[in-house]
Amino acid sequence: MLTSNPDRRFLLAMVVLCVVLRFPALMWPLMPDEAGYFLVARGWDPQPGNMHGTYWVDRPPTLIAVFWVAHLLGSAYVPRAVVVALTVLMTVAAYRAGMLMFGPRAARWSAAASVALMCNPVLPTWATQGSTQGSRW
Repeated sequence: MLTSNPDRRFLLAMVVLCVVLRFPALMWPLMPDEAGYFLVARGWDPQPGNMHGTYWVDRPPTLIAVFWVAHLLGSAYVPRAVVVALTVLMTVAAYRAGMLMFGPRAARWSAAASVALMCNPVLPTWATQGSTQGSRW
């Protein structure tokens, strides 16, 4: 539970910063993995003997399901909006964990570190992809 107004304002500022930093990624061209998952999802028809339908991909069905929902909604960019929501959720969870374990100061550092790691455009986390394609590692 947030204990004071400064805590609420700080967490709100972190959430807004998180959304603002990830917003440009919503308009960038699709990565090859994202386009491929969208293609697989359009033809996805899971059967007992064939989980992926016509196409096969070595990723969990849950990831393909996210792209299938995106196909139903009519945009391949829906998974990126889901990622923004999950990033916000992770920031709030990091704040809450820091608060429960070590207090307000740790909560602020946890939330700030969460935003810094998940909203960094240098890291390949801005795209909804299943691999580290394009990274040095």
